[in-house]
Amino acid sequence: MKRCQSCQAENFDDAAFCDRCGAALGASAPAAAAPAPEKKKCPVCGAANDPRAAYCSSCGMVLDAPAGAPPLATPAPAPVAPVAPPPEQVAPPPPELAVTGAITASAATEPVAASHPRVVLAASGVFFDLAGRNQVMIGRIDPVTDVFPEIDLTEHGGDEGGVSRRHCKITRVGDEYFVEDLNSSNGTWLGATRLHPHVRTPLKPGEQLRLGKITLDFVM
Repeated sequence: MKRCQSCQAENFDDAAFCDRCGAALGASAPAAAAPAPEKKKCPVCGAANDPRAAYCSSCGMVLDAPAGAPPLATPAPAPVAPVAPPPEQVAPPPPELAVTGAITASAATEPVAASHPRVVLAASGVFFDLAGRNQVMIGRIDPVTDVFPEIDLTEHGGDEGGVSRRHCKITRVGDEYFVEDLNSSNGTWLGATRLHPHVRTPLKPGEQLRLGKITLDFVM
């Protein structure tokens, strides 16, 4: 007779499986499963971690630090500098009739009427008369992209000077003038201040504009 190693029941010699419990006869009893390794408990946050882990998956604490060692200090986040709000935008001017089209460059020796607002190239004295204009875009002409600014600086060093096709815009509101950067590549500077894109800033007579490397004086 064959004795079942699982339930100790007697079975016939030619039996392959136990009639009582169905276990395979002649096979040794299954070994008990090894207990699962104990989890590592974090001494700081108490989170359970893999026994092979060196650092806590929850808080990053060292799990195998020597006994009595002080916990590692968590570095404080770097302070974030406050961002100054952009200048208050000026309301757009009311619609009115004004001269449109390209402005022809005038040589420095050409006469100009008194009180005519104009922008003057500091390097050459060539100027563009803004009289009768409510709005003037300054940039570089590009027929391919259908860009035709009223003041084209292409022939005045604009390309190599870093002037964008749509660089900036000068707007008249009543008797006041404002300048606005049109998100140009190299920025528009009023004096030593770089302008925020698409924000109108007051432009006073005698102030200087810099478009890339090109400098313009605003004169009235």
